[in-house]
Amino acid sequence: MRAALMRMLMLAAGWVIAILVVPGVVLGLWFITRPRARLQGILDSLQGGRGIVLIIAVGVLEACVALLIARAIARRQASRLTTPITALAEQAERLGAGESRIARLDSGIPEIDQIGEVLVHSSADLTRQLAQQRDFAADASHQLRTPLTALLMRLDEIAATQDLDAAHEEAGIAIDQVVQIGRAHV
Repeated sequence: MRAALMRMLMLAAGWVIAILVVPGVVLGLWFITRPRARLQGILDSLQGGRGIVLIIAVGVLEACVALLIARAIARRQASRLTTPITALAEQAERLGAGESRIARLDSGIPEIDQIGEVLVHSSADLTRQLAQQRDFAADASHQLRTPLTALLMRLDEIAATQDLDAAHEEAGIAIDQVVQIGRAHV
């Protein structure tokens, strides 16, 4: 980013210098190539009030053109810098909202690209962690399903029996099964 800012400042300064220096060089060359008698006539005309006004007007015009060009360069460079930063902010927001696939951003600015790489790696880690959690949940669900089915069958037997001793015996077995499930899945 530092290099991009330096390029922007150097470009703007170069244009401003060119706009202010080039007309002076051109006028100087023009004066040098004129015959001496004609040059004296031009100098005499500049000593009057109109000559000073003309010089001031040209200077103001040069300054205005230099400012407009510098402003255009600054806007272009600011857009070049802020567009990828805005894109990074949007990617970070999507990652925070749970989107797990973030595309790599290539801005051409090393610092911004480095932040983009961190976001891409974070999204890959998030995707991997979510897959591991889903696998764990599926495995835990499968492991719980069989003991719970056996417990349900035992409770069905208790509900269906009229014999109180058999119901007590089945209830004791069901309680043991619940204790085993609790120990196995804690």
